[in-house]
Amino acid sequence: MNKFELENMSTADLSTGATAKLTTLDMFTTKRVVGEKDLVAQISKDLISLYHKDASPLFLNDTDISLVSDLNPLSQRIIINRWFINALLIYRANSNDVEVSEILLYAINDGTIDEWLELIERVVIPFFKNKNILKISI
Repeated sequence: MNKFELENMSTADLSTGATAKLTTLDMFTTKRVVGEKDLVAQISKDLISLYHKDASPLFLNDTDISLVSDLNPLSQRIIINRWFINALLIYRANSNDVEVSEILLYAINDGTIDEWLELIERVVIPFFKNKNILKISI
């Protein structure tokens, strides 16, 4: 997604049908409106149910994640993607696991919020659990 696309994207393109335009500048200051998904809360729940209860605090205590916890889903998705990608890159640097490149593509899916969330829940978090990427004693 290029700068022009980001600057001309509305929350309707990725979320609940709201029509407010988000520029690159205000994207990270616009709060979530009633009815929009809280992706931080959803990923936290998913990490507990699909990985381990100790994975959620690692996610929620990340500085960037805590900064977007009350922002719009588009902002949350960008920062959550960064969190997953950073963890995957650290894992790949230490393991030479070739599957990581494929999982990285899932984490940066450009679909709707629901499509992205489904891929995170179906592919990315189970991969994290199977490889114990967060180094949790299970």
